Amino acid sequence: MNKPIILLTLILLALNTQAQASEINIAPDFTVTDIEGNQHHLYEYLDEGKVVILDFSATWCEPCWIYAESQVLDEVQELYGEEGTNEIVVLFIENDGDTNADDLNGLTPESKGDWASTVHYPIVDGPDGVTVGEAFGVTTYPSVYTIYPNRVQIVSGTKSVEGHYAFANSENYLSPGGANNAGVLEMASNPFSCGPAEPVFVLQNLGSEELSTLNIEVLANGSVVQNFTWNEN
Repeated sequence: MNKPIILLTLILLALNTQAQASEINIAPDFTVTDIEGNQHHLYEYLDEGKVVILDFSATWCEPCWIYAESQVLDEVQELYGEEGTNEIVVLFIENDGDTNADDLNGLTPESKGDWASTVHYPIVDGPDGVTVGEAFGVTTYPSVYTIYPNRVQIVSGTKSVEGHYAFANSENYLSPGGANNAGVLEMASNPFSCGPAEPVFVLQNLGSEELSTLNIEVLANGSVVQNFTWNEN
């Protein structure tokens, strides 16, 4: 069952400090077909509790080819993908609409090599790859994104195998589950400034039921200074 992922921004102790805007990015959903004919649905993977790594590349991109030859993401897929611990999904997104199968197979002067034989995780090419790249606003290659089960996306970059696994299990990770499950996704203002403060934080509904009420306690030096009840839908 798909779980409702709902973001709520709550403002407490509204005094004089201007709160910062939230910079949380929720990944757009997509369903794509790889060059082997297999379908991949992003939100379905996330609802299974898996972390998804997207490798946006182009066949003519030298840094992309160097990273592909390093086999880092192949090893991530091997260790933590379906044939390993089954907690991470890695997808290669070829993001140039002018490339074709010959480019993927390294048969054109522009291509940096035989991508189809070098990359052993699923490869998405053609219109699907372009559409996904546009949805994520990709402008440079390689661009590597990590997407968590709560659908938050972060540009994670070209890390080592250990780096990718650590990032996949970092503090950004919040897992949907249960019926009533409210998670604190972000503090959007500095709660440690001197003088009046305006704490702003973003909650996310990680449960399978609608979130209609919650109780919040504001503490200063361990003592409750304000109780706040939120009632919405």
